[in-house]
Amino acid sequence: MQSATGYSSDFMGLITAKLQGEVQECQEWLSKHPTALSMDKEGCDNFNEACHVRYNRDTMPVRIQDAQEALRRIENGTFGVCIGFNGKGCGKIIPEEKLLACVTAKRCASCQQIHERISGRRYY
Repeated sequence: MQSATGYSSDFMGLITAKLQGEVQECQEWLSKHPTALSMDKEGCDNFNEACHVRYNRDTMPVRIQDAQEALRRIENGTFGVCIGFNGKGCGKIIPEEKLLACVTAKRCASCQQIHERISGRRYY
């Protein structure tokens, strides 16, 4: 059986499992690293580790939010439909290949390029 976007139920099952795994992986990492390490530690190894931990502490909540939003789009039937940019949705179907590479993608390639040019940031 295929969804309105044309994705098979097997594909959607794979995507759902990847998204749930992303949430779980990030939550587990955060539970193992409840606080950021001090950046004042001496020695290059400690500083590099502190930078890595701080970066992950900052990005893990965003990854969780993105995955949870994608799971909600699956539930409401809009997963894989491009959200466009600046409130202008284009409605194109995002190719399976892109979703396999970036499971939380919410824009087609064209809209993503415009979004990045306008915002100066890379979000998928």
